[in-house]
Amino acid sequence: MQVSGIGCNFSCRGCISGIFTSNSRSVSGALKRIPPGKVVSKAVEEACEGIAFCLNEPLVSYYTFMGVAEAAKKEGLFTGISTNCYFTESAAHLLAQKIDFINIGFKGASDSRYR
Repeated sequence: MQVSGIGCNFSCRGCISGIFTSNSRSVSGALKRIPPGKVVSKAVEEACEGIAFCLNEPLVSYYTFMGVAEAAKKEGLFTGISTNCYFTESAAHLLAQKIDFINIGFKGASDSRYR
């Protein structure tokens, strides 16, 4: 199952997350706030093997993400993220305990962009 929040700590030209980040009102009718337990219940109900957090940077909603990841693990689901990897070392250590896979998106690999 793919899930997403809104927001990102980057502003990359052409990224789908930019629609959510800069103009969230245009998609607000499609957005739903769903508690972690309900996300996991839906994944189990739909016979999903896991939950992938994508479309935006999942760690801008760190505590929400961690809540879903913990609930998913209790149900034996895989969890993973698509991320720009812009987080602290301590966050990375906590994250590593909760996820099974990670997809790192490099957008314009240059020292100045990532500085």
